[in-house]
Amino acid sequence: MENQAIKQIADKYRNEGFEVIERPSGEDIPSFAKDFGPVGLIANKGNEHVIVEVKEHRSNLAEDPRLSRMAEVTNAQPGWRFDLVVLQSEPGGMRSVRGAAEPTPAHIESMVDEAEKLLQANLRMWSC
Repeated sequence: MENQAIKQIADKYRNEGFEVIERPSGEDIPSFAKDFGPVGLIANKGNEHVIVEVKEHRSNLAEDPRLSRMAEVTNAQPGWRFDLVVLQSEPGGMRSVRGAAEPTPAHIESMVDEAEKLLQANLRMWSC
C-alpha cells in the first residue's frame, strides 16, 4: 500500500483532533494488539483510541482472516475501537469473473456467520 494513502487517512484523523502514529511498531502498539501483525495507524484523542486497518480494495477483506478477530479484540478494550478503511470499492475488472457460479447454501451461511461476527464486534467501516 502506498505511503501516500496512509498519510491521507492519517490526515483525516488529525483533522478530527487525533494524534496519529503511522505504521506503528514496538511500544506504539498496545499489548492486546501485539499479535495482530502490522496495522496501518493508531490514533489517540483523550480517552478515545483507534486501531485503523487499511485495505486497497474490498476484495482484500476476504483475503485477511485477521480482521474480524482484530475488531473483536480491539472493541472489547475500554476506550478502544477498530476502524477499517477501504480505499477503493472494487478493482477494475472485478465485476465479471470467468466461471463464476452462484454461492452454495453452505457458503451463504458462512458469509452470514462472518457478517454477524463483524456486527457483534461493532466494526466501523469507512470508504474513501
